[in-house]
Amino acid sequence: MGKQTHIELTSEQQTALEKLIRIGNALDCTHTRARILLLNDRIQSQKRIDHEGADNVRWRFLSSGLQAALDDKGWSGVLPRFTDDVEAALTMLDCGEPPERAAR
Repeated sequence: MGKQTHIELTSEQQTALEKLIRIGNALDCTHTRARILLLNDRIQSQKRIDHEGADNVRWRFLSSGLQAALDDKGWSGVLPRFTDDVEAALTMLDCGEPPERAAR
């Protein structure tokens, strides 16, 4: 996403985000995303270096709307700890016969 792409929140969206932050019953990551959107809306004219996370939130807002930018859907970016092959091997070890010298 280019740095020249700006977001413009409607007054209803601004109110909803400010209320979400003020109430404080959402997840921390949702609060962070709400703050990112409000901050980006308020500093359109200033030149700033954006972080990758802020770019991601802004891109999701522009492509799918406010709720998509706030929700924690999709791939987190963290690689899975166990691949299918490793999981299958662990399952076989767990469900198989114990070694001869082991009681269980």
